[in-house]
Amino acid sequence: MGKLNSKQIEYARSICLARDGYACKICGVLIHELKSVCNIDHIDGNPDHNPLNGSNWQISCHPCNVKKWHRQKYESILDTGNPDESTTLRIGSKMEYRWIRWLYAYLVKNKRVSLGFAVNTGALEIEGNPVTTKRYLSKHIEGKHDKAIFKKAFVNFDTFIELTDQAKDNNQEFI
Repeated sequence: MGKLNSKQIEYARSICLARDGYACKICGVLIHELKSVCNIDHIDGNPDHNPLNGSNWQISCHPCNVKKWHRQKYESILDTGNPDESTTLRIGSKMEYRWIRWLYAYLVKNKRVSLGFAVNTGALEIEGNPVTTKRYLSKHIEGKHDKAIFKKAFVNFDTFIELTDQAKDNNQEFI
């Protein structure tokens, strides 16, 4: 049958809502309480497996659907022992840009953030780990390249992260 088009998605949504109720089947949050959209989730993770009786569909909130997708991708990499480099790069770059957008928006509001907050809270924001966000920061810190977004500031023996003057002036388009 292939991937679902918009009419088929609405059909799948009506089947799932009638059968399963109005809650995410993964976390149980009611749809009207969600702060995000609800998705048609393929239970087996295969978007091409679409039986008309809806046995491979369930309603899930967007965060649960994304977490499930990441988990399935990583498990498939571990199972095969042969990582698909394009998959891992796509996942990594999406997380990196999410982290950059989060930190940029935070700095626009607050002007400065502690290094620990940028690394640790940033990891929580993107559902990654602090080692990864620390690596992201090191890539985008002033001195690494001429289009760096962030810079270190030292105040009273503490290290803080701020926007570079260029990032403030140019209002970085990709953010």
